[in-house]
Amino acid sequence: MDAILQALGAPGIAAAIASGVAAATLAFVGVLLNIFVTLRSNTKTGKRAVATFRQAWIDNLRKTLSEYHSILMSAPPPLSTADDRKVSDLGTQIELMLNPEEDASQKLEEIMEKIYSAPTLEAKIALDPEFVAAARRVLKDEWRRVKAELR
Repeated sequence: MDAILQALGAPGIAAAIASGVAAATLAFVGVLLNIFVTLRSNTKTGKRAVATFRQAWIDNLRKTLSEYHSILMSAPPPLSTADDRKVSDLGTQIELMLNPEEDASQKLEEIMEKIYSAPTLEAKIALDPEFVAAARRVLKDEWRRVKAELR
């Protein structure tokens, strides 16, 4: 093309066209780079949103477990009607928050049932370390998921 333009006596036009092509190429690369950065930013924003929701879920589970635990570890059997209703409500909330497919959730549900069914306050208190360990495992597993989502 340069040869044609030079033959026509327009060497400056060849330089202008080459410069325009280079500028257009750089602009195109810039647009592609901008699209990539935007998509990456949106992906990170989405992951942060999911992690934020998961952290709120973890906080809610921790609070619900704590309230459930507090009633059962302080009120001797048989529970009052109000305490029994509250423990039932909290237990249902916890079960609905847990994933029945996961081993840690299954173990937590098992120990919750043992504590609820224990005949004496002393028997409930004896199961306390097992409950705390099971609850911590569920919470820790979820925290690991939050960290993994943010990577």
